[in-house]
Amino acid sequence: MAASRSMSVSKAQDEGRLAELGYTQELRREWSLLHNFGASFSIISFTSVERTLTERRLFSYGLNTGGPGVMSIGWIIVSIFSTHLPRYVGKDG
Repeated sequence: MAASRSMSVSKAQDEGRLAELGYTQELRREWSLLHNFGASFSIISFTSVERTLTERRLFSYGLNTGGPGVMSIGWIIVSIFSTHLPRYVGKDG
């Protein structure tokens, strides 16, 4: 109980200091669809470019065995799973 009281006092002091400086406390923890897409696209784009430039045989293997259509579908499926994975893992923590 003492810990929660000291945390509320500390929080009030922090909010008071921010008010003295002319700021309000704001911590947004949500992303819009555009933010989420931009972060996912930049990560996937970097890793795919890095791999294709350094390991061309993996890229050519995908083209020879499945073709661009299969690679595109695979990219979409992996993107969906990668986007939802933190949501499911976060519920366990």
